Amino acid sequence: MVAQHIARIRSTAGMKASHFRMFVERNLGFESEHHKRALEHLPGVTFYVDEHANRVGVLTTETTKHAMAQLVTVMLAEQRLHVLYPLFSADPKGVRVRLREQMETYSMQVPPPPRALCVCVDDVR
Repeated sequence: MVAQHIARIRSTAGMKASHFRMFVERNLGFESEHHKRALEHLPGVTFYVDEHANRVGVLTTETTKHAMAQLVTVMLAEQRLHVLYPLFSADPKGVRVRLREQMETYSMQVPPPPRALCVCVDDVR
């Protein structure tokens, strides 16, 4: 499906020589390595490699998810996120609907602070 998506993009005028840099989540098993093996034969397709871990893909820990959420929030506030039109999808209308729904409810989930013990003293002299 990803190879078909790349082919669809490259079939568009001016996009034939597009380069694709793939950032694949690597949290479960070896899916990111499987993606690389399946697609690395395509010209102009490269994969992000975490050189520290010597693994393909991005490890999405709570810290990286928090950083990405902050980045998206800043980019939304600065109006720096843009959606290419037309969308390169087998279902562009459905993708627009889902994207709108997700962006309308986009927020960061912040846990409440731990309960603090509050001691109130009346009329201390």
